[in-house]
Amino acid sequence: KDFTAVYEVNQKIMTCSKISKHAFWRTAVCNIEVTFNSETKKVFNFCPEACRYDCAPTSLPTKMPSIIPSSLPSKDPSKLPSMLPSKLPSTNPSMLPSILPSKEPSKLPSMNPS
Repeated sequence: KDFTAVYEVNQKIMTCSKISKHAFWRTAVCNIEVTFNSETKKVFNFCPEACRYDCAPTSLPTKMPSIIPSSLPSKDPSKLPSMLPSKLPSTNPSMLPSILPSKEPSKLPSMNPS
């Protein structure tokens, strides 16, 4: 069935045809939520062409990683160790001991000797 819904502001029936023909309808209704056939969505989901909505994804994933890393940290730690470890100490140190011993002894005494 073709999309129809009541625009509550003026109680007029909206259709994809009306939306595509009249700029007023596009401006007024494309971004509001309506229920049609028991589905509640924004109008542009029911009438993408009329609302001039591009359903294609904005960008596809690339095959290669980016050359420049994001300036924002990731939400979760990676599962693999970094190929380029930081020279700085961690801002969130692990509570567990290291699996491998260090190559050289520490130059500073331990804060919590064992």
